[in-house]
Amino acid sequence: MYYTYLKDSHVEDIATIISTNYKNARVALPSLSDKYENIEMHINEIKKYVDNSNFVVAIESGKVAGFINGISINEFKGTAKGALSLPSLHGIADGYDKKYLYSELYRRASDLWVNSSCYTHAVMLYVNDKNVIDSWVMNGFGMLVIDAVRPLEEIAIPNIDNNIWIRKADTTDLIDMEHLFKGIDKHLSSSPIYLYNHISENYIDEYRDWLKTEGNNLWIAEINSKIMGYLKTNTTEINMDELDDGYTMAINGAYVLPQYRG
Repeated sequence: MYYTYLKDSHVEDIATIISTNYKNARVALPSLSDKYENIEMHINEIKKYVDNSNFVVAIESGKVAGFINGISINEFKGTAKGALSLPSLHGIADGYDKKYLYSELYRRASDLWVNSSCYTHAVMLYVNDKNVIDSWVMNGFGMLVIDAVRPLEEIAIPNIDNNIWIRKADTTDLIDMEHLFKGIDKHLSSSPIYLYNHISENYIDEYRDWLKTEGNNLWIAEINSKIMGYLKTNTTEINMDELDDGYTMAINGAYVLPQYRG
């Protein structure tokens, strides 16, 4: 599968997906007009977006697997410019994992939207498709201060032959951890999280000063003397009055190199 922008050869597949989604919605909501089941109407509308680089399309074996686009709106739900994706501007073809594909489509589209100064993102959905609604909720929509969630299921552990050594880090380890600090900051500043303020100019000095506070600890995992992950704990950054007693420990930072994750 690969991702591209809308081309004329994609229009009919996309119109078919839109029409199918609308027909399914009418089964649950018979009061909807049958007018929008007309595939030719959708073909004419989608043709207006051909060659629009912000219209993201997923292609597999020459067919459209999914797509998303957003309408730019000034002062959208506040003072910021925003992007709104109507039910006719996103969809997944039958037979594909909607949660996975919507996540991949949004990851690419949201990057385009933010680069166009659209910071508020909204997606309109038909209420009949619980799977689609869950897909967007899993990406943080409808939630506050949550980037995304994952299913409560067992995580597959990579088959790593080497022994892993877990220990408490000290300041001499920081120089060998810089790639991890850069890794978490790159992740937090990328689509769809966009916490740009996490970028640091001097990780070593920042963490050296942080470790001077009693109760602040970095725990590291090593394989063959290579630090491949860390966990950050302390008792001073709880951010919850009921637990901020100087004794309750918080886990408020972690990063593991992708090849070692479950």
